[in-house]
Amino acid sequence: MNIKVLATGSSGNCYLIKGYREKILLEAGISFDRIMSGIDFDIKDLYCFISHEHKDHAKEAKKLVEIGVDVYMSEGTFEALGMQDCYNLHKIKHSQLVELKEFNILPFDVIHDVKEPLGFLIHSKIEKKNLLFITDTKDVPYSFSDVDGFMVEVNFDDETINNNIESGRTIPFVGNRARQTHLSLKKASKFLRDVKAFNKKIIPIHQSNSNLNFKILKREIEKIGEFIDISKKKEFKI
Repeated sequence: MNIKVLATGSSGNCYLIKGYREKILLEAGISFDRIMSGIDFDIKDLYCFISHEHKDHAKEAKKLVEIGVDVYMSEGTFEALGMQDCYNLHKIKHSQLVELKEFNILPFDVIHDVKEPLGFLIHSKIEKKNLLFITDTKDVPYSFSDVDGFMVEVNFDDETINNNIESGRTIPFVGNRARQTHLSLKKASKFLRDVKAFNKKIIPIHQSNSNLNFKILKREIEKIGEFIDISKKKEFKI
């Protein structure tokens, strides 16, 4: 599977997973023009999966539906976005497998301050590889195995966010909300260590610019598997 990071973080999230013919867009939280440029203006065999309703993840979901892209989201996200039922908008839920020609996508519940947010386990039928996508969650309430690539949120580390709150750099409300709705380095590391997999390629996403120490992130992830630095490398293969 080829992965292209179009955008990540609180200002917008969008990722492109490319197979031999089919393409999966994970999130649509950037401008329509940036999305179209990122996919080379090619919507043939393109499918979009939205994790939840927040603008930095779902900003252009409606526009993608309007141009004919098959878009998948939970009932809760559908209602929050005020979407209209149509043939290419698909409501999915926890453990309901979505079968495409090249990919199987398994949605699962995560823990965020919205209704029915989802993570996705993506299986390439041709390459026999699994990619796990988890973002905007307080914790990961499930166990996984045989995962080849991990696109997992690492939003903050405890030491940095605590120091920022004490110094006034981070507003207490913002810091406490991050703790309740986003995945910390400590929790992400524990989850990643517990996954039984031969070779772990780890792509930390949705990183906070102020509440995460990059050196600590790199050091801790490299103890677990292969660290892929998306600040330097926007396209890679698992």
